[in-house]
Amino acid sequence: MQIYDVSVPISSKLPTWPGDPTISIETASKIEKSAVVHVTSLAIGAHTGTHIDAPWHFLEDGTLIEDISLKVLTGRVYVLDLPTVDLITAKVLEEAEIPPRTRRIIFKTTNSSDG
Repeated sequence: MQIYDVSVPISSKLPTWPGDPTISIETASKIEKSAVVHVTSLAIGAHTGTHIDAPWHFLEDGTLIEDISLKVLTGRVYVLDLPTVDLITAKVLEEAEIPPRTRRIIFKTTNSSDG
């Protein structure tokens, strides 16, 4: 099986949802400043960059991300290329030509670049 990494690198340029925490990347220590190692502090919201939304995100009694089997997240996937879309709405999905029996979708939108 071929594996593709579609993760977008985390940077301060990535868009965040209005009201979500902003992205903060700070150097906590540097070797050239007498530290033993380089350490970076990273503060982000859980929905930053490439991520999976657990059902709990939308449903009061939905499944938590740690309870989702990796088997559900691996296998054939349909990439829905939406080059002019930055917000996926019901209308966008209704107008998309998603093949029948599709079980997994990756959305490629204007937010899919690393800024």
